[in-house]
Amino acid sequence: MNRGLESKERSTVRRSRLVEMIAPLRNTALPSSVRDGRCSKQSTVFLGRDVEESLACRGWCSPYLTGCLSLSDKRGISEVTVEQIEAAQKFFQVVTVQNLYNLVMCQSEDVLEYCQRANIGFIPWFPLAAGSMTQPGSPLDALAKEKHTTPSGIALAWILKRSPIMLPIPGTSQLKHLEENIAATNIELSDEEFQQLNELGQREWQRHQIDKHQYLKDLEK
Repeated sequence: MNRGLESKERSTVRRSRLVEMIAPLRNTALPSSVRDGRCSKQSTVFLGRDVEESLACRGWCSPYLTGCLSLSDKRGISEVTVEQIEAAQKFFQVVTVQNLYNLVMCQSEDVLEYCQRANIGFIPWFPLAAGSMTQPGSPLDALAKEKHTTPSGIALAWILKRSPIMLPIPGTSQLKHLEENIAATNIELSDEEFQQLNELGQREWQRHQIDKHQYLKDLEK
């Protein structure tokens, strides 16, 4: 038999098995568009690839099913607590954790410290958010001018100094953003400056006294 045909048949069989395995998941508490297959069909058209197979391979399945498929036992998880990390580690090795974390929003401090002890990479999303601290004339703005950088550069430098396991993912929609982000790796903050930024961030958070979802909405205005 032609090798190409054999490969195609194996792929067809593999896909059939995967679809059969994930079928029970349609009865779980998923959005109706997912349960009836509309999402996957639409995405298959837009992306030009088999979305159901991709989802199965990327871990939409249960940890048990993923193990049966001999997929990677090393994974990253997002927006979790310490308790959830510990629960996840019973099924697979957690190598990275991605939580909201920045100069102002440090509610994942306990998660970060746990990751440091367990040697798990910590990916802070929205790392440059600093609210009104970035306004002209603010202490953060003054420090940025002193360091010949931007307030965002200072916020990123603070993230990098906070812990050696930090893997920030700042936005790079423009070339200048990429240049600023790279330059931030060369910004040196003294311990005194670092502590000053800690205090500024805490005051900014206390000033709002709101949950993180509302805070993020305010930043988008």
